[in-house]
Amino acid sequence: MCSGTCSPGAVRCSGLQPQTCDTTGSWQDAGPACAHDCLGGTCTSSCTPGATRCWGNAAATCDSSGHWSAPSTCTAPATCGGGTGRCSCQLETDTFTTSLDGWKFFGLSGYALSLDSADSAAHISGDGFDGSCADAGMQKNFAIVPGTLKLSFTWQAASSSAACGNSTTAGLQVLDATTSKQLYAESLSNSGVASTGWVSYSKDLSSSVTTSSAVTLQLFLGDCWGANCGQQNWYKDIVVTTCP
Repeated sequence: MCSGTCSPGAVRCSGLQPQTCDTTGSWQDAGPACAHDCLGGTCTSSCTPGATRCWGNAAATCDSSGHWSAPSTCTAPATCGGGTGRCSCQLETDTFTTSLDGWKFFGLSGYALSLDSADSAAHISGDGFDGSCADAGMQKNFAIVPGTLKLSFTWQAASSSAACGNSTTAGLQVLDATTSKQLYAESLSNSGVASTGWVSYSKDLSSSVTTSSAVTLQLFLGDCWGANCGQQNWYKDIVVTTCP
């Protein structure tokens, strides 16, 4: 038995003519042709140049002559909406108010990741020197649009032993989630202070993730001491943004 060319109930525009798919799977004209624009199977009026709007998960822009452009489907994981009428950034904010929001511990045995409810922060603490320098921290995977990644968070690092020179370390690393290749690395602190206090971090890392569709973010401290230096890190209000 032959099937139709469309799904019954679907709508579309054929030029300025709205069409609906009938019960046999065939496109049928739905009313008269539009006088101005047809988008998403619906006649639309003139628009203000530069205006934007969404049709489902597709975005359209009003051109200089007052006509809507053909809607362009947003590239996953971005979606159209958020009150902007555009393909909007995927935005994830981890606030650590009641949980670790999917972050997991990695690295040196003897350290652990816990929730600091008083500061609404993820807390890395312990002691695990094993004779060589190693990292202990937290990590999480994020799906991104290749070539687009912005990261911000608030952090604090502390240590408690003067014998270690108040070794207060903190670092950031971005890996490709599929290959584990290092894409970006940065030392946040490697100082002789007992505490950095709370510090705000914000950076556009887009140029480092040009071919990656998923990344692993790592936030960590480094332990190179033979004594317990009481090293600790805290991280909170982590915001990951990726835009098409």
